[in-house]
Amino acid sequence: MKRSKIKVFQVGYNKCGTSSMYQFFKQNDYSAIHHKGKTDGTIVDNLSKGNNFLDGLDMYDIFTDSDYITREFALLEHLYPTAKFIYNVRPLDAWIKSRVNHGMGKRPGLPWFKKRYNIQNNKQLESFCWSEFKLHNDRINNHFVGVKAKKLLTFDIERDNVKKLIDFLPEFEFIKQPNFPKVNVGANKNEKLDRNANIIKN
Repeated sequence: MKRSKIKVFQVGYNKCGTSSMYQFFKQNDYSAIHHKGKTDGTIVDNLSKGNNFLDGLDMYDIFTDSDYITREFALLEHLYPTAKFIYNVRPLDAWIKSRVNHGMGKRPGLPWFKKRYNIQNNKQLESFCWSEFKLHNDRINNHFVGVKAKKLLTFDIERDNVKKLIDFLPEFEFIKQPNFPKVNVGANKNEKLDRNANIIKN
């Protein structure tokens, strides 16, 4: 297993290629973790005990699919000044469609999410996700400005070439996997919502 001199934090939402991002690094023999339960639980436990943020997770260099990390990217950028951040995105209508299918379909989806915000149907979930994505996008792009902008890569999982990701991380040696893997691709990825099909941009 290869180790990197820096930490890499994925800070886009689920249903934006988080599993693919994890597999990309794993296939290149880097230590990555894709388990929000373990990651978020360990972080919360560390904070409650006054420990370092990533105690117990030191063996990992890449962190994907963590709600806490996605939400607290600014704190991580402060605590780990050499770290880099990958803001994984996709066309907004496709993301919302995938989130609705996950959250309101046959799978349990996001029960805490629906309960907390009293979401009862697809329309309510679409509206909430639309606002949530826009707010997170604004927070990301308002934080990574000036010299901090070099720490952030916005990577469109449907449109960008993997070379963009490789060029962003000269600290890494990517030798096994020249392509970005497609993991958990939904059958309805091309369906459109009745909204403008725009990608969130810087």
